[in-house]
Amino acid sequence: MTKEDEAKVRDLIKTSIDKELKKEKEDFEKMVTKMIKDSSKPQKDEFMVAVKKEIESLDKKFLTKQQVKELMINAFLKQSRFMFEKSKFITSYFNDL
Repeated sequence: MTKEDEAKVRDLIKTSIDKELKKEKEDFEKMVTKMIKDSSKPQKDEFMVAVKKEIESLDKKFLTKQQVKELMINAFLKQSRFMFEKSKFITSYFNDL
């Protein structure tokens, strides 16, 4: 075998190994991207569940405008009833004197 033949054989071996390595690398990259996509779905679902829970807990901590209005109306009605009953009691007390 001459040096030229050895160089050709080396080139053939090198190209075949490079092709095989490139193919293995592409397969590995495809497998990794598929695994990332598959694992991101449950992670996304878990994240959305956590966000929903946080939003629900914030809803419990803060009142909406409508809830504040209803509280103010109820407080005003209770105060008005109390004042009415108090004035009624005071007038009847003074009338009894």
